[in-house]
Amino acid sequence: MCIRDRYMGNKYRGSMASSINVDYLLRAHRNHKGVSLYEHLAMVINQISKDAKSKDCFENFEKIMDFVEKNHFKYKAPLSDHEVNHPRKVKSEIHEWLEDSIAFLRKLPPRSIPAPPLPKDAKYAPNLLLESRLFETVGIYFGEEETYLLNRAMLKLLNETNAVSVRFWGKILGRSRSYWVIEGQVPADNPDPLPLPYERFGQGVNALTYWVANDVQGHWHELPAISPEHIKRARTAKHIMTGHLNAKVDVYPPFPGVEKHYLKAQIVRITYSTVIAPNNFYKANDEDATKIEISEEFAMPGTEELKSLENWVHVHPNILEAGRITHLEPQVGPEEDKDEVMNKILTADPIKERLRPLSEDNPFTGFEANWLVRVHGDTQVFNMADKDEGKSTTYAVLALRPLTWPGACVIANNNTWSHIYVGYGIKAGGLPFFPIAPNDIMVEGVEQDEMPEPNPKNPLPEPLEPNSDDEGKKKDENGNVIDDQDDA
Repeated sequence: MCIRDRYMGNKYRGSMASSINVDYLLRAHRNHKGVSLYEHLAMVINQISKDAKSKDCFENFEKIMDFVEKNHFKYKAPLSDHEVNHPRKVKSEIHEWLEDSIAFLRKLPPRSIPAPPLPKDAKYAPNLLLESRLFETVGIYFGEEETYLLNRAMLKLLNETNAVSVRFWGKILGRSRSYWVIEGQVPADNPDPLPLPYERFGQGVNALTYWVANDVQGHWHELPAISPEHIKRARTAKHIMTGHLNAKVDVYPPFPGVEKHYLKAQIVRITYSTVIAPNNFYKANDEDATKIEISEEFAMPGTEELKSLENWVHVHPNILEAGRITHLEPQVGPEEDKDEVMNKILTADPIKERLRPLSEDNPFTGFEANWLVRVHGDTQVFNMADKDEGKSTTYAVLALRPLTWPGACVIANNNTWSHIYVGYGIKAGGLPFFPIAPNDIMVEGVEQDEMPEPNPKNPLPEPLEPNSDDEGKKKDENGNVIDDQDDA
């Protein structure tokens, strides 16, 4: 091994010759003994100078280099009594992780922001430890430690923010890092209104708040509000997350924002397409048909009944082609009818019924429906005893998975159901990953025969006629025939 490779490593192999500051490279890199390449070369040259009379220094150069390296001694002053008795504390990586874990698991202080009154349909903070058992039945499991930390993170968000309720949304997988996602309902009391065509906080695609983190015990970042343009451009893009919120989204057509805007747009699209509820659990509000409320007369259907897509309905309204939940009021001229223009807009981009059954969804290509329904676990029905005598229960877990969003899953068991997403945030089908290939290369045209220059700058001498008397005779520089007698 050469000197450079031994002390500088393969990373800098071949870089010394092209480096501007050779002296810096020689002094900056040291071996495990703390000797720089500059010092080592100086000692090798010093050793060679001692044997200046020897004629085989070049042949023994490698041996001299090894001898100097093995017999080098660098004096180091011993530690003082104070340094020995009071060693400096050095924190290791595991020590820093333990400190973060202790701070994360410490008892939560009282809420810094008074909690607003809970609406009837709010689940303050669902017990993720119990839900994880149902998710494990269908093949989705993060481990007991990670699940406990996620449950703890939701409680911390409730304590540190003015969220009314939170739930674990899922995990978006990335290239270098992934995103844990928590969804929450925050009162729409933001004093800063968003400019049009944004939808206001607490309404439309900005109705819910999402926090993301690369590490469950780390800092949870609130994703910003998104505009209709973010939704429309996200529909035409397929991008795998990098795990960095401010990373550039390299797609075409260009995306108007960074990865945190694209992440929020994809989360909203997934949520508004895959969050469902049993039929008749919600009912339309009598005063405003666009709002829903919990029905007090609801009774949870059995597992066999829930296997039918007609017994499940969408909870959120559909996102329009305009990238909003509602259309903006059209700007009309003095001779145009505002209602007539709005009717044309609604005809081209209609608003669907909010509590529409899953059976009305467009079927996925090659399938009869857009949802796959599977039953996991023991399907046996057991009669309950004691105070619940006369009722029945089952340990079977029903799983519904949309084909348009691989990674989304809805589970149902007895009187509970829940949603989760674990995937790359990419919709199935649609546009391909790569742009359309260019057309085939055109066939080359017929080559034309080369023609001599009609008016050359230096014309060539005219060729001799066949069987001429001058053919085969010597010629001078000007092309004149040399007579043989002249040579004699």
